[in-house]
Amino acid sequence: MVRCLKYLFAKKFFRFLIAGGINTVFSFLCFSILMLLIGNKEIAVTINLLIAVFFNYNTSARFVFKDSKMHLGQILKFYVVYFITYPLNLLHLYLTVDLWGWNVYLSQFTTLLYMPIISFLLQRKFVFSEKGN
Repeated sequence: MVRCLKYLFAKKFFRFLIAGGINTVFSFLCFSILMLLIGNKEIAVTINLLIAVFFNYNTSARFVFKDSKMHLGQILKFYVVYFITYPLNLLHLYLTVDLWGWNVYLSQFTTLLYMPIISFLLQRKFVFSEKGN
């Protein structure tokens, strides 16, 4: 069992999934609190993006990609990745909430079906790329 866990933790994508779970809970709680306080989904998503991305950078850099140093260039690239996914999130909310009448919390929750995959691929390629990859 221990050997299996060591093997899994040696894999970046497995660590990404664990960090992603932590990041997702943090981000969804931030979004929910902001939604309750502000009542505007676009503003809640925007403020949530700014807060949660910095938290996500730290867990991704340190736990997933084993980089304990803070690099300003990486942080900026990390934000760029999230600003690429940001319009996708807003589009998803517009389609599901405004056009289809879904509950805003359910709508934001369903982004978890595809956003982690997009984020991992963009982070691996542009933020935490290793030489030779």
